[in-house]
Amino acid sequence: MTPLMKIKKLLDQFKTEGETCNIYESTETAKILFGESKIVSIKLVDKKFHFVKFIAKNGNFFLSEETEIYLNSADAFIAKFHFDKVHPEKELKTVKVA
Repeated sequence: MTPLMKIKKLLDQFKTEGETCNIYESTETAKILFGESKIVSIKLVDKKFHFVKFIAKNGNFFLSEETEIYLNSADAFIAKFHFDKVHPEKELKTVKVA
């Protein structure tokens, strides 16, 4: 599977994870979903895409999934285009961080 296909799959997962979350925060390089039992974060900085998911157990959050994908310049440009378009599928309380 190519790096771009992996990123598209993770972006789709990010969108669907939003169905069980309450708060959505975004910056130019990062997007985070907060729920009662999980936190999901995606970042795209320079040529590196980073996906992290934490799950709550007994009141503490534990790392559930982490993926880093390194990209060449062309793939980074295309990934940035898809990254900018991804948002949770349902309306959430949105916080825009400067």
